[in-house]
Amino acid sequence: MIAAVVVAFLAPSRGGSTPEGSVSGEPPSSAAAAGALVPPAAVTVAGTDPTTAPTVPSPSPAPADPVGPTATAPTELAAEAPAPLTPTPSPTPVDPIAESPEEIEAAIESVIAEAVATDTDPALDVVAVVRTDEGGLEVQHVPTGTVDVEAAAEAIVAEGDLVAIELDAMVQLDLPEPVAASAQIDAAAATDPRRAEQWALDRVPFETAWSTSGGAGVIVAVIDTAADLNHADLAGQFVSPWRFLATGSGPGLASVPPGNFHGTHVSGIIAAAANNSVGIAGGAPGVKIMPIEVLTAAGTGRYPDITAAIIHAADQGAKVINLSLGGGSQSTALDAAVSYAVQRGAIVMASAGNDGCEVGVSGCTAVYPAASPGATAIGSVNSDLSCSSFTTRASYVALGAPGGSILSTAPTNLYGSGFVNASGTSMAAPYASAAAALLVAAHPTLAPSAILAALAAEAVDVASAGADTCTGPGMIDPVAALDALDGSSAPPNNPNPPTPTTLEAPRLAGALGARGMVRLSFVPPVGAGVILVKRDGVLIASIPATRRSYTDRSVSARTTYTYQLSAFSDSLGESGLSVERSVTTRG
Repeated sequence: MIAAVVVAFLAPSRGGSTPEGSVSGEPPSSAAAAGALVPPAAVTVAGTDPTTAPTVPSPSPAPADPVGPTATAPTELAAEAPAPLTPTPSPTPVDPIAESPEEIEAAIESVIAEAVATDTDPALDVVAVVRTDEGGLEVQHVPTGTVDVEAAAEAIVAEGDLVAIELDAMVQLDLPEPVAASAQIDAAAATDPRRAEQWALDRVPFETAWSTSGGAGVIVAVIDTAADLNHADLAGQFVSPWRFLATGSGPGLASVPPGNFHGTHVSGIIAAAANNSVGIAGGAPGVKIMPIEVLTAAGTGRYPDITAAIIHAADQGAKVINLSLGGGSQSTALDAAVSYAVQRGAIVMASAGNDGCEVGVSGCTAVYPAASPGATAIGSVNSDLSCSSFTTRASYVALGAPGGSILSTAPTNLYGSGFVNASGTSMAAPYASAAAALLVAAHPTLAPSAILAALAAEAVDVASAGADTCTGPGMIDPVAALDALDGSSAPPNNPNPPTPTTLEAPRLAGALGARGMVRLSFVPPVGAGVILVKRDGVLIASIPATRRSYTDRSVSARTTYTYQLSAFSDSLGESGLSVERSVTTRG
């Protein structure tokens, strides 16, 4: 199978058939960040009218809980078991397709014959994925013009068994023309001055999750364009940068400023530092980012480099791998790399795509690696909780996450402020990666399937009633997923708190109205035994104070409700009431 053209997934416009992107910020200081020349047959990404971007909601954000690299994973406490979770299917084992020199020779000759028959550029190689005797995977290249096929086959046999073989292919990202955005900063916003512009943190309770897990100890690989390793809001967040490019592979270079915003933007969504008086907050500020460059500043790259990057990330201990890119044809080499990573304990998050169509309808095709066995495909949600119109919808989409008009970090050499707004499933995937990283940090011994099952089981139904092809079961909620995995026994942030003499009210951090449910997220006070939930002034539930979330399913569609919480303990009695949160359910 010939590898497909790959693009980083930014949002398309509402008209035309060419995939397009949406980015707003200060104009780049380098022409490299504007449009790149597009060779024949390359898929392009172009700009959109910023007026079509979703609007940012107005509710004030709750203060962020402290989080830092010294946080530790919570200790498990015995308690009532959570509801059973359905594990996700395991990927196909990475089995060899050829082992003997004769079989491998035949496979090479078949691919070379395909290249000749299709008049493929002779500069492109045959790409082989080999399983080594030690059980690892590596990528090898055989020139299509090679004369000694027997020697090439013997070289592969010397390394191990053939797992996949296909033609190399170029990938191309054509960047959109950025649209200038306001550089205003809200000086009154907590300690991250642009936090108020992050609607995603208002809709998804990442900050509440930090009282249990900030992601410390987890490495998230971002396979993308080069990242700005010197960005002020990502200081100390990067480890082991690497690159796989046609010009060679090796360590990433902090001294070379990136010519493309994409990798920096994705990294900031995941891990921008919180409470540092700079910019924004990432969803999992305690994690470390392993940036792996596979696309050049002009947006060009190769499918085999993405394959090699996935293998490298898994071998180097990444527990979450983010792929905000994809192509329209299946690659056996890419599938093998994804399966290998999952078998090594990594969660592979991939953007669903931005074709704005339903796979299997009117020629709409699947996107890879989102559709690869073992990958978790992520669709995009707007600030009003609707499905983003640009999302490629498919039966394999596993979760939804915020992806419309997302503010995040950008290279300061391209954007003076260091921040830019962008839309696309490229932005949704890293929010899902951040949520997964929080769960992995809290439960490092759990299999990827258990982490993903918790995210799916506790997802908030947003786009359409019930499971749908845009968000699967719904939008991520890391707090509810942590509660499910903790068995309603999440320990307090301080394992040895002082004995309280008074009982404070719980902090009601968020209330999200969805379809057939309202999801509350909160932080219980020290000393509480139970949390009392009141709706419109009437007590509706009493839940253990070890939880961080509550789901009210006894609600009507398109109805506004007001919630307050109080805490209770046998020794201290009942606390005062929390602040009120009013929320309207969806139809």
